[in-house]
Amino acid sequence: MPVAPPISTAGSFALILGLDAEFAVSVVLLSTALAPLTLPALAVGLLDLELGISLAAFAGRLALIIGAAFLITFVLLILLMVLPALA
Repeated sequence: MPVAPPISTAGSFALILGLDAEFAVSVVLLSTALAPLTLPALAVGLLDLELGISLAAFAGRLALIIGAAFLITFVLLILLMVLPALA
């Protein structure tokens, strides 16, 4: 699919090829965060899709899903850093 977000195994492939895995993962995260801004317009424009909702609503829903995943990950990361310090 021409407008799919990047694969999460890019870091593993980078390590296998002897490349910078940290950079690859950073690019994947950035691309995933930018997906709500780019994917809806590209999907409508390139694939000529007829959506039952507006482009802004589609982007908003996608941003909510991706934003929730980033927020949950951030909260879990903070908890994992704080809990061992309390023990």
